[in-house]
Amino acid sequence: MTNRLERNWRLWALALILGLAFALRLYRLGAESLWYDETVSVYLAAQSVPDLVAHTAGDIHPPGYYLLLHGWTRLAGDSDFAVAFPSLFFGLLLVALAYQIGIQVFGWRAGLLAALLVATSPFNLWYSQEVRMYTLGAALGLGALVVILPLLTGRSGRPPAWARLAVYALCAAAGLWVLYYFAFPLVALNLMVGLWWLARWRRGRVAGGWLGRWALAQLAVLILYAPWLPIAWRQASRPPVPPWRSFTGLADLLAQTWSALCLGQSVDPDCVWPVLLLFAALFVLGLLARHLRPSWRRGWLVPGGVRPWFLAGYVFVPVFLIYLASFLTPLFHVRYVFTYSTPFYVLLGAGLAWLWRRGRGVAALALIVVLVACGLSIYAYHTDARYASDDHRGAVQFLAERWRPGDAILVNAGYAYTALTTYWDGDPLEWRGRLSGEWPIVERSASERGPVVVQSGTVDGDPSLGWGDPDSDFYALSQAETEEALARLFAGYHRVWVYRIYDTVTDPEGAIRDWLAERGTQFEDRVFAGESQLRVQGYLTDRDPCDADAQPRDDGLADGSLRLEALVPWPPTLEAGEALDLSPVWRVDAPPADDAILFAGLFDGQGRRWAQTDERPLGSLYPVSAWPAGALVRTPLRIVVPAETPPGSYQVLAGWYRFQDGEPVWLAWTSGERLALGLVPVVAPQDWAAQPVPPVAYPLDIT
Repeated sequence: MTNRLERNWRLWALALILGLAFALRLYRLGAESLWYDETVSVYLAAQSVPDLVAHTAGDIHPPGYYLLLHGWTRLAGDSDFAVAFPSLFFGLLLVALAYQIGIQVFGWRAGLLAALLVATSPFNLWYSQEVRMYTLGAALGLGALVVILPLLTGRSGRPPAWARLAVYALCAAAGLWVLYYFAFPLVALNLMVGLWWLARWRRGRVAGGWLGRWALAQLAVLILYAPWLPIAWRQASRPPVPPWRSFTGLADLLAQTWSALCLGQSVDPDCVWPVLLLFAALFVLGLLARHLRPSWRRGWLVPGGVRPWFLAGYVFVPVFLIYLASFLTPLFHVRYVFTYSTPFYVLLGAGLAWLWRRGRGVAALALIVVLVACGLSIYAYHTDARYASDDHRGAVQFLAERWRPGDAILVNAGYAYTALTTYWDGDPLEWRGRLSGEWPIVERSASERGPVVVQSGTVDGDPSLGWGDPDSDFYALSQAETEEALARLFAGYHRVWVYRIYDTVTDPEGAIRDWLAERGTQFEDRVFAGESQLRVQGYLTDRDPCDADAQPRDDGLADGSLRLEALVPWPPTLEAGEALDLSPVWRVDAPPADDAILFAGLFDGQGRRWAQTDERPLGSLYPVSAWPAGALVRTPLRIVVPAETPPGSYQVLAGWYRFQDGEPVWLAWTSGERLALGLVPVVAPQDWAAQPVPPVAYPLDIT
């Protein structure tokens, strides 16, 4: 009865820990924008399976996780919340697996403490909310580790059971299909198992059959991974991406690794070094816990005595292997440490359990300090702007609201287009491809034409980028080719929007930035949150503002500052619920004395306003007062016509006003006249069912 009660108590404790872990991971899940890597996940998950596999064959990660996400989004949708849920699930699985390893090696108390530490770990929380493959890779690695650890107890020299080896092979192969960096823990496992077997074989405690079965398990892993092995080898030997990492020295590598393992990536290690020392003490206690018993004289090969060292090796040997490989090509990033991190918390739990048996007060104090430090790191993760993800959601929304027909969008660096396509909810993209490609030129001012998105390459990059595949996201362009392509872009479009992130990687000398600054007139520059300094910039080009089909006008403001030179025609009819795009072209006789706002609206025969837009012409960096005398300036406007607008003919009127004392005041400079731009017939939509149901102001409980 006592054992049953104790077992039930442990299960309830584990359930509470899992509930805490779930709550921490659910809080603000999907609240922030996805950053670039996460948008790659969403973009690939939306592709067909053949396209997904073909794309990952030229990318830096294999297709396993993306295939899983592809299936998940078909069931749950592709909202930022939904796509993060698989990472949350596997993050919870890590809590349960930490408990299982803890009780295998150290006992139930260490298992519960390990589960609690994983549940509250800022490092785990970070990646349990990220739409990437890291929690899945970590869970597969722990699955392989769970079936290996019982083989190292030293109680029997019999060969391992085939069932365990089969589970190991499946987990190991699946891990390779999910993450190339999964190869490092597999190499580490084989090194440690080989050393363990050699030490026991020399003492006659294990036969060669043990190693033979283990070798067959590794062969099974290779066979299961064989279809992707040639692609993996090509990506490892000739990476298709531009080099974006620099070599990390050993001291810096260790500092980043230890700080992240202890308190995640949302702390300054210099400010929390006493807590990091406490973690080190607990880690050492956990590592030596089984040797601090009366049987310590029997050495590190006592039954189960090797397994704590095995756990430590699983965490740190892959990191050391990454460091060695970085002498060939820089590979280290602290995010990959997470994949091997869970045994670290098991050893911390073992250290706390050892302290608990010797003095509960000291153990409780150490646990409180650890949990408080983790809590502060989690608070910073959610609130400190330094750890906010790049706000692609806000940047793309900003761009979509300001794009107008006749504009092109340049994504610099080009491979970041996945962020644009993930969050774009404006006009359907008409074309997307390389800056060096043949994009459609705006020959006429067709207002129904959608955005054209061009992607820059790596300026003067290695010609082998993307392996020369024309469909690859990564490609090289010489500076001369880049400048020629930009000149064609400026000749083909009235405005060019630049979606700018990571351009210092693909254009380290700033050739594109310098060319745009020299040839274009910048009218907008908005910086968005996140460490990468994501920004959206707008440039006026040197294309003639008056298109071939623009209708000449001669309407001037009474003060003689601006004259409507031409007006691009709009479609003959407009459906209610659509947008009317206007492109008036103004001749500047003399810049207005004050900054001004341009408005345009639809008015019926009784003068009632049904739709209106008020915009600062062009953008914040090029106000009306800065327009040079004699210039022709195109000011694209968009009027969204409400879906409930009655069919009929509407007058399009435009005018200018300036703000006074913070309040909008209509002030056409003398007589208050508005410019009549023409008539637009508004027709009923063809599909009335597609219109939104108006909200009910006063619901009645009747049928």
